[in-house]
Amino acid sequence: MRSHKPSRGSTSEMEIFAVVSGSFNKFLPQIQEVANTMVVLGINVLSPKTFRAVGTLDGFVILEGEKGSPARIERQHLRAIGKSDFLYVVNPEGYIGESVALEIGYALSKGIPIYALTPPREAVFLSLINFDLPLAEIKALVANRKKKLAKLALKRSPTLADLQKYVSAIVKKRGFSEEDLVDVALLLMEEVGELAKAIRFEQGLKLSSEAIQHVKSIDSEVADCLIYLLDLANLANVDLEKALREKEAVNAQKKWVKGI
Repeated sequence: MRSHKPSRGSTSEMEIFAVVSGSFNKFLPQIQEVANTMVVLGINVLSPKTFRAVGTLDGFVILEGEKGSPARIERQHLRAIGKSDFLYVVNPEGYIGESVALEIGYALSKGIPIYALTPPREAVFLSLINFDLPLAEIKALVANRKKKLAKLALKRSPTLADLQKYVSAIVKKRGFSEEDLVDVALLLMEEVGELAKAIRFEQGLKLSSEAIQHVKSIDSEVADCLIYLLDLANLANVDLEKALREKEAVNAQKKWVKGI
């Protein structure tokens, strides 16, 4: 683990993270107003980060600081939703466009609560979204939900899906929601390096005196690697069990030859 940051196993002050969605073409000023109110209330807005439109591409609004294709920008927004405690939809007069519908579906798939400024026009959303609640009340509801998650315990003999859900919950609980896919990939590589040091130490191979002072047990380092791998899978929206089964179906068709 990085020495300048608390371990994933340590506690940290509870924070609340949100993503604001809505039609940037139609409601960008209203979206900014909602985000500003969230900041005043102490809610961390993961996305959007800025509100100055610098152009459009095929009708997709590009905000200052955003890079890449609309598809890439949308994926980044979806990843932010996956790390948030709730999604807030700015939908004056009940309007929900195609992109926002996608984002609502993504939040639902992740079990993330969804709130909206006004009742959606489409009846299908009415039972899926909470609406007409003040942001201060939403914050209190989300904080209460996070307190319940804080009591989360990992069940015995968990499935891979159980492990992914558990890691998703503890990442939010411990204040690591702002780490993105690249951050976690690099942290995973660091942990693999720490695991290599632990194995070298266990096998009696050479290590610097400074490295020896920070060596942890192999089981501890393996656990850290697993946590980061599960976190990485969550950020990349990978169902690990499904991916493993599909990969093993491919591997089963290969011929394996032992080297001479």
